[in-house]
Amino acid sequence: MKKVSLLVMLYILSKGVFAQKTFKDKYFGISINEPKNWIVKNNNAFIDSLLGNKLSDSLLSNAIEANNGSITIATFHKYDEKKSGFIPVIQITVLNNPSVLFNDFEVDMKASANLYKSLYQDFSFITSPQPVVINGKKSIYFSGKFILSGTKTFEVNIGGSNFQQNQLLKYQIRTKVYAIPYGNYFFQLSFTDNLEVKEDEKLFEELLTSIKIGK
Repeated sequence: MKKVSLLVMLYILSKGVFAQKTFKDKYFGISINEPKNWIVKNNNAFIDSLLGNKLSDSLLSNAIEANNGSITIATFHKYDEKKSGFIPVIQITVLNNPSVLFNDFEVDMKASANLYKSLYQDFSFITSPQPVVINGKKSIYFSGKFILSGTKTFEVNIGGSNFQQNQLLKYQIRTKVYAIPYGNYFFQLSFTDNLEVKEDEKLFEELLTSIKIGK
């Protein structure tokens, strides 16, 4: 009996240690596994103050509209934001969806995707906007790449004196965007990483399979 009890206890402990944590939004109806060892920042306090107990779709849409048309639900950062250099990030945003038909939604999302070209001069599509299925729901997906420039400041010692030097850095950035319609609004899931780092892309693909839509 002692051996059996010990095995049961070990199983319970292992479930607690190794279980994947899940982020679940309580208002709009989306959940996703949290990336292990990433920094999770939810926007619950702000959303609580904005919505209170307003749970009907029309009231949720009104709250989104009152917040300039979108509400950030959560962001996941690979590193602390104080870390120098580029930091991979996953962001979940909810926006109003004026389209009744999916075809109209697709047209709107293609127009939105093209706005990236105005935001980043050297932006180009890796995958043009196209329909995909996420958690059984027809969605729109596209990915693109662009160059992000920045500077890194470091000290050098010359003749016993310290001097600051700036180094110009360029990162090849990739962004993947999924737009998932759900009633009067839609979820936008964006993943931005270094194009040359394959492990982050693999992690994101695994997280996609954990998405659940619905209250």
